[in-house]
This record gives sequence, C-alpha cells and structure tokens, in this order.
Amino acid sequence: MARLIKLSNSYNPTDEDVKIVGECACLARQGKLFIFPTETVYGIMTGGEVIGAKEKINLTKRRDVDTPVAFLVNLTKKVRDLIEALSNTHQIPLFKLMPGPITLVLERQIVNSFVPAKIMKTNDELIGIRIPDYPVLNLLIKKAGGYLLASSANITGRAEPKNVADCSQELWSNSEIELVVDAGETAGEPSAILKISLKGLRVLRKHPRLSEILPENHQIF
Repeated sequence: MARLIKLSNSYNPTDEDVKIVGECACLARQGKLFIFPTETVYGIMTGGEVIGAKEKINLTKRRDVDTPVAFLVNLTKKVRDLIEALSNTHQIPLFKLMPGPITLVLERQIVNSFVPAKIMKTNDELIGIRIPDYPVLNLLIKKAGGYLLASSANITGRAEPKNVADCSQELWSNSEIELVVDAGETAGEPSAILKISLKGLRVLRKHPRLSEILPENHQIF
C-alpha cells in the first residue's frame, strides 16, 4: 500500500513541503512511481531514464504499453524559445495557456534541442510537453532533473481524479506506487491536448480555455 503524505501549501510551499518535494524528486530520479497533484488533476509521475518509464506508467494504468505519456517541463529559456517560435509560425498566442492547462504534441524534430536531452531518448516520434503553472510541481520538476513523465492517476477508462479520494483504489494498493501526495482539491479538468505539425493544428482533447487561443474560425485539421 502506498504511503500517504500531505502538502500544506501548493502555491507557497513551506519548509516541510519542500522536504516532501525532495523525497518525490529522489523517487523520480530512481525511476519510481508516485502520485502528485497538478493544477489540473492528480497524476502518476516518475523521472530518471526515459526508456521503460512510459511502459511502467502504462502498465500501472492498465493500458497498452505503447500509449504516449506526456513530459512535464518548466519554462526555461529554451522552452520559451520553442513556444515563441510555435506561436509565431502558427499565429496563436500559446503563452496565454503556457504555463497552464495545455499539452502540446510535437514531432520530435521540432522539440529536439529545446528540451532536456534525456527526453529525446524516447522512441516516440511524437512528444507531448506540458508546462505546469503550479509552484510546488515546478519545484519538483527542477529538483527531479528538469522533467517528469506524467499521466492522470486513474485506471484507464475511469474519470481523472481531482482529489486523492478519486484516485483508483487499485493504484493505492499497486506495489509500484511508492507515495501519494495529497494537496486537496485540484481543478479536476485535464489539460487540453493540441497537436502541432507542419500541416497545422489538431485538437486531440478539448478544454474550456482553448477558445482563448483558438478562435472558432481558426483552421485546424
């Protein structure tokens, strides 16, 4: 059974919260799984070596091992340059939702040189990237080495969890989950997923705030 621990303040972490983040970062660097809050929903996360990490998350969620898993990164200078270039090329104000509740799915040649090098060890031709707007998680990403692999903390086909109680009990009892971090209620709305390629834009998952960057008459494929 996974150990449960509570955060005091996700937006202004206390010294004790920082210790919890440090413990999670240690787990991430070792490639171990834990459940941690985001500003959208609770996620299963890990870090370390990319090869094998995606498969470990997918097996825990009881879905195909080849299902893509997004990377969480911070808004470093290189990532900012990438978002700015995409915004200019496709004439969309991505910075309105980045950092925030949008995951970009990009061809690896677009991502290369802008993200931590270890991310590029993935075998996937398409790479999902999200920049959280959640201070305790941003701190965790930094301490974990600049990135995390993450997916919603639910068994596939069930609702994404907005609090710890919503997390599937099967996950709690799964021996692969080392730690569950409780920060209370999250927004409960998973991020938008927007695929950007040379062909244009494609919405893979909607979000109420997508209209802020994609007017209804915007051409998508």
